[in-house]
Amino acid sequence: MSTCASVADPDPMASWTHSLTFALNGTKVVVDANTTPRFHDLRLIDYLRDHARLTGTKLACGEGGCGACTVVLGHRTSATDQTLVHRSVNACLIPLASIDGMAVFTVEGIGSTKGGLHAIQKRMVINYAMQCGFCTSGWVTNMYELLKNTPEGAAPTLAAVEAQFDGNLCRCTGYRPILKTMHSFAAPTAERMTSIEYDANEMVDEDPEGDPESFELIHHEDYVNPVDDGASHEHCDHSDATRAAKKCTSSCDACPHATFRDLEDLIPYDKGQDPMIPSFIATYTPVPLHFEQTIDPTTRHWYRVLSLTQLDQVQAKHTDDVMLVGGRTSRGVTKYFNDTAPYVQPPTASIFVDITHIPELSAVQITDSAIVVGGAVTLAVLLKTLQSVSKTNAFVHVLALHIGKIANHQVRNAGTWAGNIEMARQFKSFPSDLVTALVGYGASVTVRLSTPTPLTMSAFLALTDTKAPLLISLTLPLYADTATLRHTFRCHKVAQRRENSHAHVNAAIFVVVNATNVVTASTIVFGGVGPDDTLVRCTQTENAIQDQVLTTASLQRTLDVLTNEVNNPDPFKGSVVRTFWYKTMLKAAPSLSSAALKSGVNELPRRVSGGQQVIPTHKDSAPVGNAIPKLSSNLLVSGEAKYVADMPPIPGLLYGALVFSTQAPKRVLQIDDAAARRMPGVVDVVTAGDIPGTNLVGDGTETLFVPIYGSS
Repeated sequence: MSTCASVADPDPMASWTHSLTFALNGTKVVVDANTTPRFHDLRLIDYLRDHARLTGTKLACGEGGCGACTVVLGHRTSATDQTLVHRSVNACLIPLASIDGMAVFTVEGIGSTKGGLHAIQKRMVINYAMQCGFCTSGWVTNMYELLKNTPEGAAPTLAAVEAQFDGNLCRCTGYRPILKTMHSFAAPTAERMTSIEYDANEMVDEDPEGDPESFELIHHEDYVNPVDDGASHEHCDHSDATRAAKKCTSSCDACPHATFRDLEDLIPYDKGQDPMIPSFIATYTPVPLHFEQTIDPTTRHWYRVLSLTQLDQVQAKHTDDVMLVGGRTSRGVTKYFNDTAPYVQPPTASIFVDITHIPELSAVQITDSAIVVGGAVTLAVLLKTLQSVSKTNAFVHVLALHIGKIANHQVRNAGTWAGNIEMARQFKSFPSDLVTALVGYGASVTVRLSTPTPLTMSAFLALTDTKAPLLISLTLPLYADTATLRHTFRCHKVAQRRENSHAHVNAAIFVVVNATNVVTASTIVFGGVGPDDTLVRCTQTENAIQDQVLTTASLQRTLDVLTNEVNNPDPFKGSVVRTFWYKTMLKAAPSLSSAALKSGVNELPRRVSGGQQVIPTHKDSAPVGNAIPKLSSNLLVSGEAKYVADMPPIPGLLYGALVFSTQAPKRVLQIDDAAARRMPGVVDVVTAGDIPGTNLVGDGTETLFVPIYGSS
């Protein structure tokens, strides 16, 4: 007699790779993930600064909002596409585990004082485009991405240069010298903005009597355009009247005042000298990954799956606390919507699943009737897709303009559209510009519930499942006017600034009218105006305008209905809602718009920035007083300058943590620090009473520590 023991099914994930392979500034790196502390949620910036000791990449906001941590990733478009791409991303957000099979370029790898500075770095030096230098690395790397993605033999336009930097902030230098540097890489005649005339130092002949009004300016020929046809070269609108007034004899395309010859002659740029993506990355074939660590006492996992089948295997093994990961950009803002901000990071999941390599989720399809993009498609790829279609479709053009205002370039390069709308589903007060636009546009999503299920955006947002459903695809119908139907689609946004800012109020309004100007359909959506700043679909207003002829009277009636329906107690938001509706109606019914009102129909374009700067120096004392690059410039632009936070810790180093009051404004009468002193590792608690001198800083009007009024 024999017995048979049951044999458990082998774990299909047991053979998955447990190490991470990537290139760091051209050098191959293999990381054993299972032995790297807290690897499952380690950010790329943590690895760069703390493990690789490349401190040129700076950690500032930690939210993807300032650009100081920008690095460039180089990789194949997909496993089946040999095309190599470069993406600038925020190292403070992107997980280290997600860069398997990629090349990472930091500021040190783009150029150095030993190996030679890159043209970007050199031009920043000669234009004095840094002061403290903390943000400089991010400007260099982000511009590097733009140059790498510009076709061979071409140059970016001035507008493209400026659009590149919606995610970079500088708080001390001032943007003019930075902009001058980056503009110098643009095509000389790409935009006819003759107002961009960068005059460098201008020599001054001292008047014998010392009268500053009679100083004679003499242009320095190395820096300014020497052409002088007797005309004024301030900003030109290219009209016949202006050309006549300026005595202009050249064609606009040949205008010598639209060039940047000074910088181009000084520091040439040769793309062939740029660091290359290593061959082992260019030919890399992705493999499924699994990293596992046990941390006090939770076992944490990171998976990268290559198919929906592998995703099913992971989800069958782990049924709870699973986060599907695209770019992980949500970590920058989640804390503001789950009551952990501003000083506590939100809790993270114990199981992360990277879904960016699943072919079905990375697909982009454009047909005659719709655009369909997979759930792992980034906002940047979605935007690029819309821009390609918008050349022949005005409605897609409006959608593209609105999506271009979401976050910033680096965040859009990493974050996915699916992650954005899933966050809006979880946190109803998240002011998603994307959700508002998609609801108004009439988009739909396919979600894998028990089976793939098409849902309207409103139906998706209403899902109550606490587990994030898998968003398979987004479908955007392509609308077209006919002889009997005319469509109007408008998106609006009011925020603290044009880019990289959450909306106070946003809107998406779609109106369809027939040949007699009667409304046959409409969708009216406002974000940030409902209870707790939520999204509102204005169905009462939609019903009120249905089958109505667009006239001044119907416009006024619907304004009244809209005001009552939104009923926001904030007068500012109420005013914005009415303004957005009014602007859309002016577009939908041209008969409502007089010549005086036409400027309110379309969004005002943001023109390319420009200006003139003249810095006089005294000829008699030259070179004393002449502007020269500061001694640390080369170190700052290459990321080699060392700040206090860049230095390795010394033995006995103590760390300080600020303690904040939970109530304000209050007077502190006494502080009981006994509990804090009992905490492991606490050496001392420092308060205002420990300062032997004054507790004032700056100009003497601001306190350093909160005063303790109960002390003697």
